[in-house]
Amino acid sequence: MKYLVVFALVALVAARPDDGDRPRPKPKGPAIFVRPVHRAAQNESYEFKFGIAGMKELDESEVSLWKVVRGEKGPELAETDFDVELKTLTEEEIKEWIEEKKEKMKEILERLEDKREEIKEWIKEKKGDIKEWIEAKKEAIRERIGDEKFEMLKEWIEEKKEAIKEWIEEKKAEREGDERRPKPHPRPHFKHAIVGKVTVSGVSCDDQGPYLVRYGSKDDDKKEKEAVEGKDGESKRRPSKPRGAFLILVKGCKRPEPEED
Repeated sequence: MKYLVVFALVALVAARPDDGDRPRPKPKGPAIFVRPVHRAAQNESYEFKFGIAGMKELDESEVSLWKVVRGEKGPELAETDFDVELKTLTEEEIKEWIEEKKEKMKEILERLEDKREEIKEWIKEKKGDIKEWIEAKKEAIRERIGDEKFEMLKEWIEEKKEAIKEWIEEKKAEREGDERRPKPHPRPHFKHAIVGKVTVSGVSCDDQGPYLVRYGSKDDDKKEKEAVEGKDGESKRRPSKPRGAFLILVKGCKRPEPEED
């Protein structure tokens, strides 16, 4: 929850606008894949990978990695000193990588199926402990925000639970009643991809924070933003978490507190 604020800052730097009243526009440029949260240890090296894939040919020179920092006029992008190695994959290598991932996922699902009964028994045994843990967390929240706000929070959660339940039942009825509902189209296979390997040497607390893997220049984001802004210059859509955004958390380092309302 604490990092919702910093992800909002990332969105302001390189937002991909959204509008609840209109169909969501297709994002321009290639897709970016990176694990959203990375946990590293101080004074040790940390490695992780990211991927960029698209239907058009990609250029390694267009790939960059930035840290999102607070500037005088708002969030800014700062260069990192991380070591980044890039490799462009051929279409055949992409197919091999996809098949490899499919096999690994299949193995994981099979193992989960084998462990399903064991997991059920474990949950049954731990049910009492989980209940005690939940109650302890509730009391901790009550002490932190006070009785009045805690009761308001409980009422809000109950209201949302009913609303969500009704929405799920409504959607379920729609699906069951609409036999003509079209089947989802299969996702196209990417023909081009770049894999990046990042090495962070001697991790410190300064390395903690939000980052952004970018393909293309800042001008590309500016043009896309201008395309959805009105004449008054104000965006008509809500900024969402941009592609390529992720966090690095460093063990033992203080995390930023959320801003007070």
